[in-house]
Order: sequence, then structure tokens, then C-alpha cells
Amino acid sequence: MVYFKNIVVVQRGAGTLLSLGIVGVALAVLMLISVAGHVGSKQLEVQALADRIALVSDDALRGKTPTPPCQLAEEISAKNSAELDTCRIVERKVFIELHIYIDFSFLKKTATLSLKASAAAEPLR
Repeated sequence: MVYFKNIVVVQRGAGTLLSLGIVGVALAVLMLISVAGHVGSKQLEVQALADRIALVSDDALRGKTPTPPCQLAEEISAKNSAELDTCRIVERKVFIELHIYIDFSFLKKTATLSLKASAAAEPLR
């Protein structure tokens, strides 16, 4: 209740609107945390994929498989829905760069995010 010079004003429903606003903000924060967690886990997956491709390509470079290293890297990235940007062999090292797209759909809106990763492998001495 609010008093203004002998007039009593009763505010009804303000608590309901306030609580709905707090719930809405909490849901928005939870959704942002969920998206950030999803992106973080996908980034780890993409980095692990790049590392794995670099190691397999290094094995191919050393002659453990009959497939050329960069062709093998292209095949593995295609099987994992990733796009191989570069595959370079410098001296006895393999350098891999790739990216993957993630689509998010919220309320009939779609956003696409591109995650990039790179890795290098060299034989043990």
C-alpha cells in the first residue's frame, strides 16, 4: 500500500508481474548457459577430431597405411561432418586445419556457428 495525503492506493498484481519477469530472466540465463556449454563441448570435439586426423595422417606419412596422408585426412573429416581447410606436410610434420558448422534453432530462427581447430603431428624420435 502506498499513502498519498489521505488517499490509499492499493497496488495489485505487481508481485505477479515481478515474479514473471524474474522467471523470464532466469530462463534466458539458463538458455545462454546451455548454448555456451554446447558450443564449448563441440569445440572440444572438433579439437579432438583435428588431433586424431593429424595423428592418423602422420601414421600414413610414415607408411603405416597405403593411403596418402592428406587424402586420408579428407576422408576422415568428411565422415565426421567436418570440412578440411588445409593439410600440409612440411618436412616430416603434418599440419591439419578444419572447421565444422553447428546449427542452433530457437523460436523458428536458425543460427550457424563455425568452429575451427588445428593440429600438428610429428614422428617420435
